[in-house]
Amino acid sequence: MSVSPRPPVGAVLRGLLAVLALVALLVPALVVATVPAGAAGVGGASSASAVAAEPSAKKKKSGCAAKGKKFRPTTLGVKKVTKARTVLALGRDSRNVPRSPPLSDRGKWQLAWDAQDNIKAGAKRGVIKMNAHTYPDGSALGNLLINNLYDGAKIVVRGARGQQRCYEVIARVQVPAEKRYKRYYRTDGPGRLAIAVCSGVRRGSGDWSHRTVWFAKPLR
Repeated sequence: MSVSPRPPVGAVLRGLLAVLALVALLVPALVVATVPAGAAGVGGASSASAVAAEPSAKKKKSGCAAKGKKFRPTTLGVKKVTKARTVLALGRDSRNVPRSPPLSDRGKWQLAWDAQDNIKAGAKRGVIKMNAHTYPDGSALGNLLINNLYDGAKIVVRGARGQQRCYEVIARVQVPAEKRYKRYYRTDGPGRLAIAVCSGVRRGSGDWSHRTVWFAKPLR
C-alpha cells in the first residue's frame, strides 16, 4: 500500500489561517440573525425609540399666559384656594375708603374693585385695590382667604372679553383697622394687585380690629 507524500508545513498553516478567517466573518452574522426583531440591548434603545422618549424642549404652558391689554377685572380666582369669583366695580364711601360688596348671600363671595383710581389688571404702575367680606361665622370669602392664602399662591384675574393676567402672592400683612395703609393706596411704583379683608377681633357689627392685606406681583 502506497503512502501519499505529506504536504509542506507552510501550506498547512496557510490553510488553517484561511479557515479561521472565514469562521471569524461568519460568527457575528449568525449571532445578529438570532436576535428577535425589535429587541434592544441593555441600556440601548433603538434610535427611533430614543427620539420618541426624549422630552420636548418646549415648556408646557402654565395656563397663566397674559391675554389682552389692561382691562377692568370681572373675575378673580386663586389656584387651589377658590374658583373664579365675581369682581364688582365700586366707588368709595364718605371716608374715601373703597366700598365693599353687598352684605348678602351672593355678596359675601364677591370682591370689590376700586373703580375710583381705575388701576386695571395688567397695569405696570400702581396697586389694583380689591376687598372682600369676612363673616363672624366663617362663611365668607374673606374667611377662606385668611385660612388658605399665603405667599406663592397664584391669582388669576380675567376680564369680560377673555383678557387674563396672573399674579403671585409675595406678601401678607395685618394692619390696625384705624390705620390708612399707604402701601395699599399707592398709585405709583411697580404694578401690584392687593386684596384687603377684615380680620382680628370682631368688636361689633362690621367693626373688626385689623385688616389682612395680600400683595401680589404680575407674572410675565
